[in-house]
Amino acid sequence: MVEMTEEHKEVLKVSWGTFDHLTHILAAHILQHPDLDMATHEGIIAVSRGGLIPATLLSHTLKVPIKAFHMQDYITWVRQSNKAYLVVDDICDTGKTFREIREFLPNAKFVSVYVKPEGIPYRDASAWEVPQDTWVQFPWETE
Repeated sequence: MVEMTEEHKEVLKVSWGTFDHLTHILAAHILQHPDLDMATHEGIIAVSRGGLIPATLLSHTLKVPIKAFHMQDYITWVRQSNKAYLVVDDICDTGKTFREIREFLPNAKFVSVYVKPEGIPYRDASAWEVPQDTWVQFPWETE
Protein backbone atom coordinates (compact mmCIF):
# COMPACT_ATOMS: atom_id res chain seq x y z
CA MET A 1 0.00 0.00 0.00
CA VAL A 2 1.31 3.47 -0.90
CA GLU A 3 0.23 6.66 0.87
CA MET A 4 1.09 10.32 0.32
CA THR A 5 2.80 12.42 3.01
CA GLU A 6 4.07 15.99 3.26
CA GLU A 7 7.67 14.83 3.76
CA HIS A 8 7.77 12.30 0.94
CA LYS A 9 5.80 11.93 -2.24
CA GLU A 10 4.84 8.40 -1.21
CA VAL A 11 5.01 6.00 1.71
CA LEU A 12 5.37 2.37 0.69
CA LYS A 13 3.98 0.13 3.45
CA VAL A 14 5.65 -3.25 3.16
CA SER A 15 3.91 -6.36 4.48
CA TRP A 16 5.73 -9.26 6.11
CA GLY A 17 4.85 -11.44 3.12
CA THR A 18 6.27 -8.94 0.62
CA PHE A 19 9.44 -8.47 2.65
CA ASP A 20 9.96 -12.24 2.95
CA HIS A 21 9.37 -12.67 -0.79
CA LEU A 22 11.84 -9.91 -1.70
CA THR A 23 14.45 -11.33 0.69
CA HIS A 24 14.19 -14.66 -1.16
CA ILE A 25 14.63 -12.80 -4.45
CA LEU A 26 17.75 -11.19 -2.99
CA ALA A 27 19.03 -14.63 -1.94
CA ALA A 28 18.54 -15.85 -5.52
CA HIS A 29 20.53 -12.86 -6.81
CA ILE A 30 23.32 -13.67 -4.37
CA LEU A 31 23.40 -17.33 -5.43
CA GLN A 32 23.55 -16.37 -9.12
CA HIS A 33 26.16 -13.62 -8.79
CA PRO A 34 29.76 -14.99 -8.97
CA ASP A 35 31.21 -12.06 -6.94
CA LEU A 36 28.79 -12.81 -4.11
CA ASP A 37 29.73 -16.49 -3.79
CA MET A 38 29.29 -17.27 -0.10
CA ALA A 39 32.10 -19.85 -0.26
CA THR A 40 34.52 -16.91 -0.48
CA HIS A 41 32.96 -14.97 2.42
CA GLU A 42 33.30 -15.51 6.16
CA GLY A 43 29.61 -14.90 6.73
CA ILE A 44 26.96 -12.21 6.89
CA ILE A 45 27.18 -8.94 8.78
CA ALA A 46 23.86 -7.35 9.74
CA VAL A 47 23.75 -3.57 9.97
CA SER A 48 21.68 -2.86 13.06
CA ARG A 49 18.78 -2.33 13.26
CA GLY A 50 17.22 -2.52 9.81
CA GLY A 51 19.59 -5.18 8.53
CA LEU A 52 18.96 -7.67 11.34
CA ILE A 53 15.80 -9.21 9.89
CA PRO A 54 16.94 -9.60 6.26
CA ALA A 55 20.36 -10.82 7.42
CA THR A 56 18.73 -13.48 9.59
CA LEU A 57 16.52 -14.62 6.71
CA LEU A 58 19.52 -14.71 4.34
CA SER A 59 21.60 -16.56 6.93
CA HIS A 60 18.99 -19.31 7.11
CA THR A 61 18.41 -19.43 3.35
CA LEU A 62 22.10 -19.39 2.39
CA LYS A 63 23.17 -21.49 5.41
CA VAL A 64 25.96 -19.12 6.45
CA PRO A 65 26.78 -17.62 9.88
CA ILE A 66 25.71 -14.11 10.85
CA LYS A 67 27.39 -11.35 12.86
CA ALA A 68 25.47 -8.30 14.06
CA PHE A 69 26.73 -4.91 15.17
CA HIS A 70 25.46 -1.38 15.64
CA MET A 71 27.04 1.24 13.35
CA GLN A 72 28.72 3.01 16.28
CA ASP A 73 30.35 -0.22 17.51
CA TYR A 74 31.71 -1.76 14.35
CA ILE A 75 34.92 0.25 13.91
CA THR A 76 36.96 -1.59 16.56
CA TRP A 77 35.75 -4.99 15.42
CA VAL A 78 36.31 -4.52 11.71
CA ARG A 79 39.79 -3.06 12.13
CA GLN A 80 40.77 -6.49 13.38
CA SER A 81 39.34 -8.20 10.30
CA ASN A 82 40.57 -8.21 6.71
CA LYS A 83 38.18 -10.96 5.72
CA ALA A 84 35.38 -10.85 3.17
CA TYR A 85 31.83 -10.57 4.48
CA LEU A 86 28.40 -10.03 2.98
CA VAL A 87 27.01 -6.84 4.58
CA VAL A 88 23.19 -6.72 4.71
CA ASP A 89 20.79 -3.85 5.32
CA ASP A 90 17.06 -3.41 4.74
CA ILE A 91 17.50 -0.39 2.44
CA CYS A 92 20.32 1.44 0.72
CA ASP A 93 18.99 4.99 0.60
CA THR A 94 21.93 7.29 -0.19
CA GLY A 95 24.69 4.70 0.20
CA LYS A 96 26.18 6.52 3.23
CA THR A 97 26.10 3.50 5.56
CA PHE A 98 27.65 1.18 2.97
CA ARG A 99 30.31 3.78 2.05
CA GLU A 100 31.32 4.13 5.71
CA ILE A 101 31.50 0.38 6.27
CA ARG A 102 33.44 -0.16 3.00
CA GLU A 103 36.25 2.03 4.40
CA PHE A 104 36.82 -0.58 7.08
CA LEU A 105 35.81 -3.71 5.16
CA PRO A 106 37.23 -3.21 1.65
CA ASN A 107 36.75 -6.91 0.79
CA ALA A 108 33.06 -6.96 1.74
CA LYS A 109 30.11 -7.13 -0.63
CA PHE A 110 27.00 -5.08 0.10
CA VAL A 111 23.37 -6.08 -0.40
CA SER A 112 20.02 -4.59 0.55
CA VAL A 113 16.44 -5.67 0.09
CA TYR A 114 15.43 -2.20 -1.17
CA VAL A 115 17.56 0.41 -2.93
CA LYS A 116 16.96 4.00 -3.97
CA PRO A 117 18.64 5.55 -7.03
CA GLU A 118 21.29 7.42 -5.01
CA GLY A 119 22.29 4.16 -3.29
CA ILE A 120 22.69 2.03 -6.44
CA PRO A 121 26.44 2.67 -6.92
CA TYR A 122 27.20 1.59 -3.36
CA ARG A 123 25.55 -1.84 -3.24
CA ASP A 124 26.38 -5.05 -5.08
CA ALA A 125 22.83 -6.45 -5.21
CA SER A 126 19.30 -5.53 -4.21
CA ALA A 127 15.88 -7.06 -4.69
CA TRP A 128 13.77 -3.98 -5.43
CA GLU A 129 14.32 -0.34 -6.41
CA VAL A 130 12.06 2.45 -5.14
CA PRO A 131 12.05 6.17 -6.04
CA GLN A 132 14.34 8.41 -3.99
CA ASP A 133 11.41 10.38 -2.54
CA THR A 134 9.54 7.27 -1.34
CA TRP A 135 9.57 6.40 2.35
CA VAL A 136 9.64 2.63 2.85
CA GLN A 137 7.76 1.62 6.01
CA PHE A 138 8.85 -1.87 7.03
CA PRO A 139 6.46 -4.22 8.81
CA TRP A 140 8.39 -4.03 12.08
CA GLU A 141 8.18 -0.22 12.21
CA THR A 142 5.38 1.47 14.11
CA GLU A 143 3.58 4.53 12.83
